[in-house]
Formats: sequence, C-alpha cells, structure tokens
Amino acid sequence: MIVTAFSAVFYLLVMLGSYGLYDGYLDHGEPIVAAAAFKMLTGASVYPSFDGPNFTSNVYGPYLYLVNGFFLGVFGGSAWSGKIAGLVTILLSVFFVWRSYRALPQRLMLLAVNLMVAFIVLFVPYSIWNRPDPMLVMLVAASVLVMREGISLPRWANWVVLGALGGIGLGLKIYGPLFFIPVGMYVALRDKSIISLLVMTVVGFATALLPFMMHEFPLANLLAWFSVVAEKPNDGEMVTKALRYGMFFLFPVILLLGQRMVTLKSPGECIRDTEAVYALLTLLGAGLCVMLAAKPGAGMYYLLPFAPLSIDMMMRSINNVRAEKQVRAITTGAILVAAMMVTAVPVQKRFFRALDWDRTTSIKMDLHSIMHANPGKTIQMAVGSTIAGYHNTLQKTELVYAGNPYTVDFGVMIETSYIGILPSDAMVQSFTGCTTDIW
Repeated sequence: MIVTAFSAVFYLLVMLGSYGLYDGYLDHGEPIVAAAAFKMLTGASVYPSFDGPNFTSNVYGPYLYLVNGFFLGVFGGSAWSGKIAGLVTILLSVFFVWRSYRALPQRLMLLAVNLMVAFIVLFVPYSIWNRPDPMLVMLVAASVLVMREGISLPRWANWVVLGALGGIGLGLKIYGPLFFIPVGMYVALRDKSIISLLVMTVVGFATALLPFMMHEFPLANLLAWFSVVAEKPNDGEMVTKALRYGMFFLFPVILLLGQRMVTLKSPGECIRDTEAVYALLTLLGAGLCVMLAAKPGAGMYYLLPFAPLSIDMMMRSINNVRAEKQVRAITTGAILVAAMMVTAVPVQKRFFRALDWDRTTSIKMDLHSIMHANPGKTIQMAVGSTIAGYHNTLQKTELVYAGNPYTVDFGVMIETSYIGILPSDAMVQSFTGCTTDIW
C-alpha cells in the first residue's frame, strides 16, 4: 500500500508540473478566469452589466477571482501563474486528506491518500484547472479535517471555521453549500447544538457576502446571471454520464448508510444518528448535483468536491466493521482505487496528448511579435471562423497580461448566444467605433 501511495503522489506531482509548465490552457474557461482576475487587479469590474460595452462576466463567485488574482499579483501575468491556483489547491486537498487520517492505522491513511489521488487523475483536467472545482475540493477536505480533529480552540471556534469554509464555497459557486451541509449537520448532531447551525449559517453568509463590498464585484450584475443559467435545458446524456461517474463517489456513501441502517433498530434512530444523517445528506446533495451537471456547459465533474466526503465515509465504514473483517473492507477500498485508476488511463492519455507544446509556443511567439511590431496600439484577439481558430484564442491572456484591453470574451458569448441573449448596443458601438486598434 505504501508503494502505491508514493507512486500515486509522485505521478500526481509529474502531472501537475507538466500542466504548470505548459504555455497554454486546455479549456476555454481558464483564460476567461485568468484574464478577468488579472484585470481585477487594476480595478476592472469582474461582473460588467449585460447592457454595457464590456462582455466578460460569468457566473463564478468572487473568491475564485480573489484567489487567482492573488497568484497573478504575486508572480505577475503568465500562463503558469494563471493556472497555479488550481494546481496548489488540489495539492493541498491531498495534504488535508493525509492530515485527517494520519492518526489511523497506516494502511487506512494510505488508502485515503490513494483514493484522493485516484479522484484527481480520473477527473483531469477538471480537477486541476483554475476554475472553482479544485478549490471546492480543498475546502471540503479542510472541513472534513476540522470535523474529525477540530482545532485547538473552544468548540464554537470550530463552528466559525466550518461556517467560513462553507461561505467561501458559496463565494466560489452558488451551489457550493451542497458540499458543506453534510459536515455541518454531522457536527451539529455530534455536539448536540442547534446554536452551532446558526453560527455556521451566519458566518457562512457573512463570509460569502464580504467580497461584494469591493466595487470590482457588483452583486446585482452577478445575480442577473442566474436567470440566464435557469434557462438552460437539461441534457439526458449528461445525466447518464454524471450518474455513471457518480458511482465512484456514491459507493462509499451507500456502504456507510447501509451499515448504519442495519445497525440501528428503527427509522427514528436513523434520523438521529450522526453518520446516517451525514450519508443521507451527501446522497441528497449528490443527486441535486447530478441535475446541475446535466446543464449544457456543465458536466460530471460537478460531483468532484464530494470526493473528500466519499473518502471520509469509506474510512468510517471500514472502522465500523469488526477487526477480523477489516482486511476485507480495506480490500474493497483498494478495488475502488484500482477501478478508478484503470478508468483514468484513457483520461490521462487524452490529457498528455492535448499538451501541444510546439503549437502553444508558436502562438505565444506570434502574439508577442505582433505586439512588438505595433507599439502603443491596443490589441485584442477575435474568435476566428473555425474551431481550430477558436482554440488559438485560449492564449489571449498573453495580450491581456501585456496590458491590452479585455472588453469581450467570445467564450462567454458562446454561453449567452446559445440561449438567445444578443450583444448589447453599447458593445456593438464599441466595435463599430474601433475602440480597439487591432483585432
């Protein structure tokens, strides 16, 4: 077990290092986030109005831009600093998982680490990009650590910390609380305190709302996005895919819930049992997430932040069996790791094949030569007329990092045009008035 754990972590570091050094992005959402976070550092609004001249906003919460902006501010604008937030936070999630179970027998701790790495490699690139998902994984892993071990402060301080973690989760994605509610209810039942729920809720909402005190995050403009998202239809094929991958998350949850239902004498006891409620709320949250994952532009990776909860329930289900049956239970966990690792093989092949080093280097050199040949001119990157041309725009951040304007993002426009939202008159006038010198 120790050999597989070290091998898994080593492979994870190689994978993270490869993407960190890569001069481009694999998803069109990443440069959208990086460009908006970089412009935020100069005071630009992250959520421009739909009827204004700029069209760069999206539905992610302010903490995503604050975290990415921190790294861009410290290290300067570059492809790697625009991605480092996702790489660092997903690595921290592995650390928090190790920290949560280091007091358990070594084979259990190593199994937990193997499970976390397996979830990460199976969901590449979603698990390592600069969008909210790896950050949510880290926050949930941190909340599990606080739930299991607490902090060296009064009991109420743990409630405050858990509330703050959930609030940051809400400030990353509107449905972020789904991943923290099971932990919060577990702690409230364990501590036999309704006040704990009140503390966590108040602290959570206060933490989520805090960034909106900054002018870069106009709340009304962000809220306008949710009516847009609500208009997206569900995709049955996406539901099927989410459920298929969701079984990796749900197996430990169902296992723990089944154990508790067999052990408890009545349904009433089940409602009062901390582990049963913990598993039930996770199951409910995962079901809601599957429905959200069925929206166009979404995907099965929406379930990824449940990984630390799933791992925790696997550890609990193993601990709940008698000593003579623990070997069988650990073997079950190892089979789950093996199943995910085998399933991840084609995922990893696609990931490394997608890292087109020569192409991204060529595009970067091309963009810098254009800027060098046109000093003092404002330059933006248009969308092109082919899919291959659109893929070139994933490196538009090279222009933004050099100080050029970022007034329209065609990746965002793909989302809105799909449901019939037209460009504003002000934006059309900015094109016809040639406010940007070169496209």
